[in-house]
Amino acid sequence: MRRSGNALGAGAGLPPTAGLGAPGGRRVLWGGRPPEGDNFTDPLSFLRSLVLNARVQRRDFGAVSFGALAIVQQVCVAVLLGAAPAHLASGRASWRHVCAAAGGGLLVGALVGLFAAPPRPSPRELLRGMRQSGLLACGVYFLAPLLQSLSLTTSTDTVVVSSAGLLLTHVFLHDYNFANSITERDTGAAALAAAVFAAVLLASRLEDEFQAFAYILAAMELLVLSPFVRRRVRLGAPALHIGLTVLMVVVCALLIWPLSVAAALAFLALVGFLVAICPALLVSSEALKLTINGQWDEAIVGGPRSEGEVRKLRDTDGGMPLRTFN
Repeated sequence: MRRSGNALGAGAGLPPTAGLGAPGGRRVLWGGRPPEGDNFTDPLSFLRSLVLNARVQRRDFGAVSFGALAIVQQVCVAVLLGAAPAHLASGRASWRHVCAAAGGGLLVGALVGLFAAPPRPSPRELLRGMRQSGLLACGVYFLAPLLQSLSLTTSTDTVVVSSAGLLLTHVFLHDYNFANSITERDTGAAALAAAVFAAVLLASRLEDEFQAFAYILAAMELLVLSPFVRRRVRLGAPALHIGLTVLMVVVCALLIWPLSVAAALAFLALVGFLVAICPALLVSSEALKLTINGQWDEAIVGGPRSEGEVRKLRDTDGGMPLRTFN
């Protein structure tokens, strides 16, 4: 039902005491049905309050492209989880190389987490983190023989297709708002579970338990620890965040290139699509957005506004009044 211009306050057909803050201490929101009806509109003044795009926020291409870097980083994490077992199975890398890379990444991540953005963790928190990392490594080491033989009765094609689907699910369900959140709590439980399941499936196709141990340990570091480090880098050092994204893209491209040149080129094309084309499409689509505001909007109970206040509010909101049709 449309709201007339005299729906609130002392309008036509209302008693003198109608309106908010009426004399005598009474507060009357509606004083009766006006003679013209509830859906009455004045044809001469109804469209004068029409405003186009009063509260539309225009997006900046640089800001949108910078925000897309978080998606690129998560795509790189999925690519690393998929490319590492292929290199281990083909003999291009050994479990010692993976353990060294995981240890170096853990050390660099700890240093970055300490100095990237305040507040810095206390010594007690550092000791707790080291203890939890040690417990995680010990748990993965003792579970490696079980994980390595988990899918012996399953074909390799089934494992590869299932892992690829789980990694795609991880990319789609990841909590990308975590990088901008106030609290350091990752709510993407479904995405984390899908990625861990994919890592376990891929580890079960490796040759021995040492390869399974190294791969699962590196996967846990990428999935559980790296989001917190990347969040602190993004909030504390935007330039370092860009450099980290470039480094991850280069490493992933170098890992995919020996396996398939076409896959490496497709990965680089996907990165360019996410960083350049998608933000450009989003920014250009803002010109097609059209919202209208006027006196037919939902009524908000409040004090009366003068014509000067309404004009000032319209100017500050950036609204564009439509021409009046008399």
